[in-house]
Amino acid sequence: SVALGASLLVVGFPALMNAGAILYRIDRHADADADSMGAGLSFSAVLDSRDRCCDIGLPCCDSSHVGASVSLSEFSHYDKASQATVAVGDPFSSQVHAFTCNLSQLAARRPHACTMAAAIL
Repeated sequence: SVALGASLLVVGFPALMNAGAILYRIDRHADADADSMGAGLSFSAVLDSRDRCCDIGLPCCDSSHVGASVSLSEFSHYDKASQATVAVGDPFSSQVHAFTCNLSQLAARRPHACTMAAAIL
């Protein structure tokens, strides 16, 4: 499954082993040729949901269906930093894992701009 925003690309990969989702930062390059399809974009992995689940010992570390559904919402608020919220789901076990990203930190390529916010098991 895939979700695309202005700043993030989320790719879910349900699999027999190592299921999860990877969040990619979208980088735009001003010097790219505008006539080339996809030119001017590059993608950098910023968070692997499975790694995070395994690091803290959640059951999503061993599920084969995590990543079967993903959702992304990017938003800004006048008095807060622009944020993205990502939901990574496992429809078979009803698990949902929520991640938040500070889009300013993400654009500045700061480490840990995205973090796990919640796990609903």
